[in-house]
Amino acid sequence: MTDANNIDPAARSFRMEATLTYAVAGEAAGAVARFLDLNALAIARIADRLRWCPPMSVTTCARGSSDAAATHAKYLIETLIGVPTTTS
Repeated sequence: MTDANNIDPAARSFRMEATLTYAVAGEAAGAVARFLDLNALAIARIADRLRWCPPMSVTTCARGSSDAAATHAKYLIETLIGVPTTTS
């Protein structure tokens, strides 16, 4: 167990706001909004096509943190749309 008085001074001055990961995460909402705005017509066309001819199944392929996102998508696709989904 670490004594609070023996913490490395550099670790004491660490600020999460100063990390690149923090900065990138802070840009996520804006990036998604820009993507949706720039691709609204294409997204609408894809959605219409999927409603007209829904897939019989979905397969995702991802590794690392993207695999966690794909697993979440699998849950949403299966529970909200009812389409069997596999991951590879």
